[in-house]
Amino acid sequence: MGLYNKLNYIPVVDFKPSSSFDTIKVLDLLKAEYIPMLKLVNHYTLYQVTDVHESHPELISFKHYGTIDLWWVICFYNKIINPITEIVAGKSLRIPDLNQLTRVLQDKNIALSNTFITVE
Repeated sequence: MGLYNKLNYIPVVDFKPSSSFDTIKVLDLLKAEYIPMLKLVNHYTLYQVTDVHESHPELISFKHYGTIDLWWVICFYNKIINPITEIVAGKSLRIPDLNQLTRVLQDKNIALSNTFITVE
């Protein structure tokens, strides 16, 4: 798995939406260890969502990073829970700097050992 693969940072858990559905595997974003790490990335550019990129964080990720694998970073960094309804044309998004993001993701130990970081 590559450096940017979300499964390196986000735990997968079983979820049963209701008794009429089968259990499915989902990403548990609230328990992900990347939360304190991404707060270390303080350089970003502003991007205004276009009609083409509306509801598509993976396309925004590809436009800015050359990979669809960092969609989850863009969502977290902008406090987006539901990209389908929250990423709309005209909305401004902060796109974390790729160089700084890469350094932070490459060294989870440094990021996680910074005790001054708090999860909101």
